[in-house]
Amino acid sequence: MRCTLRAPRGSHEKPAARVALDWTRLARGPSLLGAVVFISRDGANGGQRMIDRSGFAQFCRPAGTAFALCFCMVSAHATPGIKVMSEVANDGPIKYTVKMASKAWGNEQETRTIRSGQTDDFTWQSKPPGGAQNVPDACPDVGSIRNASGVTVRQVKIRFAAVIASNGDADVQMNFQGHTPRAATAVTVAGKKLQCPTDNSFSQMTHFTMPTGGAEKSVTLSDGTKLTVSASRK
Repeated sequence: MRCTLRAPRGSHEKPAARVALDWTRLARGPSLLGAVVFISRDGANGGQRMIDRSGFAQFCRPAGTAFALCFCMVSAHATPGIKVMSEVANDGPIKYTVKMASKAWGNEQETRTIRSGQTDDFTWQSKPPGGAQNVPDACPDVGSIRNASGVTVRQVKIRFAAVIASNGDADVQMNFQGHTPRAATAVTVAGKKLQCPTDNSFSQMTHFTMPTGGAEKSVTLSDGTKLTVSASRK
């Protein structure tokens, strides 16, 4: 359908008709595009006439509705969904416990805290079989079998390292070193004869994988020493 707008005679307005959209109706009224108002010349009265073409607005409503629906669909898919995850960070603190049961080295237990990728060292000391005895400073390997008081001691050194994998399990490497004094024997040092205990040492490195939910993992060394390890992430 074709419509022609003609300006009435005698009007002081410009010849072209102007079309305005009432956007206030768009926001609050039921009509989607609002009413279309034609402003034309009125030659007889020297003024202006306003004609409300509601039918035109109703005719355009379906097209406007489709545009609005399309806009809503685009807006709904523009923002991606948010996935919430609750996990303990793999580089967080690891609380671990090492228990030792051994005829040669005794029974001990230690609980410590490290982080993934770190290395931790600790030492157990106890009286050696047969009791403690003084050790001269000049005796060889005195540092391994004597404590700060200058008497013999049995000691076990543990080096523990763990790396947490993506599945939460710990890849563990543990080094065991044990030192205990044997009975003193005559030793000549710098021309002097001394009674020095000798170092009876043992060392072994183990490598294993274990969970970090608190379950225990047991490892038996070649000398029969049993080490039980448990780990949990805080």
